[in-house]
Amino acid sequence: MTSRSWLLVTLLFLLVAGKGRAQEAGTDFESLSPELPGWSATLKGEDGQSAYRPAQKWDVPFSLNLDSEKPNSGGVSLRWDFSAEVPGMASLRVPFQPVPGPDVTIRFFVRTEGVGKDGLFSFEESETDGRRIKTHWAVAAIPQSDGWTEVRWTGTLGAATPGVRMSLVYTAIPAGAKIWIDDLSVTPSKPD
Repeated sequence: MTSRSWLLVTLLFLLVAGKGRAQEAGTDFESLSPELPGWSATLKGEDGQSAYRPAQKWDVPFSLNLDSEKPNSGGVSLRWDFSAEVPGMASLRVPFQPVPGPDVTIRFFVRTEGVGKDGLFSFEESETDGRRIKTHWAVAAIPQSDGWTEVRWTGTLGAATPGVRMSLVYTAIPAGAKIWIDDLSVTPSKPD
């Protein structure tokens, strides 16, 4: 094979490999703006009243920030700080993530400090405009851990589902608690 043929084969391989990687959706915290575009959080009090805001508009009883101290990988993770007790429920919503097909693995890494109990991972199959198609409530526990722990869900979505919106849900959170999230991804998987 000539050097020109090798060059063409190498370029074709890189193009195909790059296309496969582009089909995987995820959140790269290193390139995420500190304003956390698309991220939001909801606070539901014991009285059942809910308050929803974009992530950057929260400061009490919690705030969301990028953090460069001990990320799981790369240089930055997302930190959810609780400055006051949350006796009800707090949920963090991830922006719309496109899916590479119906058979997917959704995963992220989490570590916690002072949370008091496990959280819940839920997600919605969603249209690109945010309309909910189907809810998958409490598909996995989010364990308490002072070290990075993987949370994973593998399964089949509706054939026409273009993406998902994920939620991390916690109840009865003490003041001073912290939750870190890193390496969130949606990748193709083989059906069982």
